[in-house]
Amino acid sequence: MAVRVGVEPASLTKIYRHLAARGLEVRVPIAPLDGAGRMVFARNGATTTFELPDFDGYRHVERKKRPGNGTAGAGRRARERGVS
Repeated sequence: MAVRVGVEPASLTKIYRHLAARGLEVRVPIAPLDGAGRMVFARNGATTTFELPDFDGYRHVERKKRPGNGTAGAGRRARERGVS
């Protein structure tokens, strides 16, 4: 799939995680739950499968606020350096 969409395999993994964090899981579970209550998407000897949904149009998904994105203290740091 990475070749088909023109990205590196590691980038594709990041894309899957990004989508899942926003409520769009593209991996197809191969077992209902493991012992810890998590969905099982991969295991030795089984191929991970993916299913991309059909999109009728634009779907806005709220982004989760990430603490420490580097902008909160930028003004204070600039003032400490004497930059306005």
